[in-house]
Amino acid sequence: DDVIGRIYEYSKGAIWLVARLCKGCLMDAYTHRQQLVDGDNLKRAIEELTL
Repeated sequence: DDVIGRIYEYSKGAIWLVARLCKGCLMDAYTHRQQLVDGDNLKRAIEELTL
């Protein structure tokens, strides 16, 4: 799935939000011992931002 496109869609290009989502995705992938970021990581990163 196109995580980069979904990050852009969600952030509407706001650089601060792109950075936070990317960091959240990377941290989530690391936590789940993944080598690649996927849509589930993005979903959890978005959920973290909305808490």
